Amino acid sequence: KIYQSKDLECFLKALFALPDDFYNLRHKLMIYIMLLTGLRRGETFALKYSNFDLENKVIDVTQSAYEIVGKKGFKDPKTESSIRTVPYDERVEELFLKYRNAHEAWLEKHSIANPQGLLFTATKFVVGDREVTPANMAALDRWLKRFTEVNQLPRLTIHALRHMACSYALASGADLS
Repeated sequence: KIYQSKDLECFLKALFALPDDFYNLRHKLMIYIMLLTGLRRGETFALKYSNFDLENKVIDVTQSAYEIVGKKGFKDPKTESSIRTVPYDERVEELFLKYRNAHEAWLEKHSIANPQGLLFTATKFVVGDREVTPANMAALDRWLKRFTEVNQLPRLTIHALRHMACSYALASGADLS
């Protein structure tokens, strides 16, 4: 189930009304990337800073993240055609730059290294950890559920963002082939 334009407008208004702290910037960027580009959850969680081409305003999608019984990792995307380059808009760039600064400050504050350049990293860690781990994908599901409840919006799933990206692109005349 996807949002019609009125609910989507209310959703985006509430999303961008959140203060620009580290956690909110992280969620704004995740959600908006998926909504704008149609990236799958796993593709979004596998993004690295190096996947962003700021000059050409595109994201290279090359991997997908997975979680299986406490194990996290990266794999090839779902299909061969899932390896792709997708354009993004000025709002993604603005969120990306703000988030990058906030993320770097957070990593420095906690003395955590990010040698792989992961964009979205776990925010809960074991004392003594000195390297990031990939973000917990289920945490975004929980966040979105709470966000929609607090803002009195219809329930929305992460995968629905992908469907909305396609539906709204088609309605605007985009060629999805």
